[in-house]
Amino acid sequence: MKNFKEHMKIYGFMIKSIWEYSKKTVFLILLASLSSAGLLLINVFLPKLVIDSIMNGGGFEIVTYVVLMVLANVVLAKIPGYVNNYINNVDLPGVQQRIRYNICEKTMKLDYSMLENKDYMNLKDQADFIMSTQSPLANFTQVAAEVFVSFVVVIFLAVIAFSFSWVLGVILLLVACLNFVIGAWANKKMGDFLASLEDINRKFSAYMNIIYDNSKMMDVKLFTMHNLVNGSIYKLMKDISAGIANMYTINSLSFFFSGILDGVSRALSYIYISVRAVSNVFGPQISIGSFALYTSAFVNFNQRVRIISQNYVNMIMMRNMTEPYYRFMMLPEEKAKEYEYEMPKSIDTIEFKDVWFKYPSSEDYVLKNLSFKINKGEKISIVGLNGAGKTTIIKLMTRLYEPTKGEILLNGLEINKIKMDEYQKLISVVFQDYNIYNFPVAETVASKTDYDREKVVKVLKDIDIYDKINSLSSGMDTKVSMGYSETGEKLSQGQFQKLAIARSLYKDSELVILDEPTSALDPKSEAEIYENFNYLVKEKTSIYISHRMSSSIFCDRILLINNGTVEDFDTHHNLMQKTDSLYYKMFNAQKENYEYQEEEKSYENE
Repeated sequence: MKNFKEHMKIYGFMIKSIWEYSKKTVFLILLASLSSAGLLLINVFLPKLVIDSIMNGGGFEIVTYVVLMVLANVVLAKIPGYVNNYINNVDLPGVQQRIRYNICEKTMKLDYSMLENKDYMNLKDQADFIMSTQSPLANFTQVAAEVFVSFVVVIFLAVIAFSFSWVLGVILLLVACLNFVIGAWANKKMGDFLASLEDINRKFSAYMNIIYDNSKMMDVKLFTMHNLVNGSIYKLMKDISAGIANMYTINSLSFFFSGILDGVSRALSYIYISVRAVSNVFGPQISIGSFALYTSAFVNFNQRVRIISQNYVNMIMMRNMTEPYYRFMMLPEEKAKEYEYEMPKSIDTIEFKDVWFKYPSSEDYVLKNLSFKINKGEKISIVGLNGAGKTTIIKLMTRLYEPTKGEILLNGLEINKIKMDEYQKLISVVFQDYNIYNFPVAETVASKTDYDREKVVKVLKDIDIYDKINSLSSGMDTKVSMGYSETGEKLSQGQFQKLAIARSLYKDSELVILDEPTSALDPKSEAEIYENFNYLVKEKTSIYISHRMSSSIFCDRILLINNGTVEDFDTHHNLMQKTDSLYYKMFNAQKENYEYQEEEKSYENE
């Protein structure tokens, strides 16, 4: 019962969605189905009238009936073809684009924790892949309309069948039931196959991402991994091909057994009707016109029952295809909250107070009883070994996540009770896994289409990348990205990092954070970028995160994180006095990377 209710919800979602996306599609499909059904009924009844008129010596009415049949077959027979052509070439692409837009919009509305959840993102990818390649919503509408119209036609023809012979009517109903049983069996097998495709599709997408990603293809070529990647893709393709072949076998068996049932019922119908046409053994003798009517009715009854049976299977298949999209669109979105506090005009203090945190999919705490306080204008370096919890602190500070326990305070106010968009305006972050998207450079820096061009120029000059950007084919209007580039113009890793930093500088927030965006650079280059950035942000509150010590030398205080707890929070000078501390050991282990700074400073002082 639970599955039935869930299935009905999905069907309701499908009908609502296609109606919302394109009402025209629904009307056109219904028109095509009604035209097909109307043509069928005309071809069942008019031949009887024509034959009976001829047998009774009719005159002009024969011509009328024949003209009606010809017109019906010319006009009504063309409508389904025109409708299908219009839907497939004009309407369907728009529906598919609307679905992809909805998936993107839904993704934007999800809580950030879901975006880091592999299961939810796999669900999104699966929904996007199936909905954009298989068009289950439009196909479902066509199938559902045909089932509905066929069902009405079958009832109409069943009335004719039972009025002629209840025995023959019962036989036809039994055949219909057996066809549904065969259809249910085929559907079960199809469902199992589609379920197995989920894992195959995920793996296939992962391998295709390798091919489409230039940086990954570099490794493939350098390490001669062609055979490894191609072999893995080939194996997946074989699995898919084997599954499809199995489906064709099942469909063939389904059609075979349905065909046998159809043949038997048709033979019985012909024999019975023929006997009634030439004798009164089974009942009153019928006319030749009635013979044409009943044979056509019984044949079309069988055909329509098979159509319903097959389309019932197709409806379930479309439902199964749509289910990932339905489940994704039903995911809970970020909740609108009632906020207690107005956003302060400036950031005076940020305080973590007894903060504990574990990720939704984990039982282990990443941060444990974390407490520290940052004052306005301070330059803070957060250091620690990999996995210590440094980036998690920033995710909590920027409200991508909420603490499991404890409080994070801004000027003494709990940040989760301040309006989100107002709060985030005061913070600029450059994460380690930053992205530069396929937008013009100026829009990338400003993060919007309505921007101050002079301000963009100033920021680009401040980080010493303006000349490079100006040398591109369209200057600041050139589209660049870390993946695909429309113009073929690429920037280096260091130049992309500068654009990411420029984006944070343009925002001009009170609190700026660098979360290891330079980890791909050598220590000396990283230190230079950090020092330059520190100069540019001037009096702003700044936080630098690194498992290296590039920022420690010029920062006011160092927050040392170890195993999710605060091990120390002091100046570089004071921490270096603690010779048994983790900070002292980490700094000395990397000391040779920073000695050049001391040498340069000594040279400048001379």
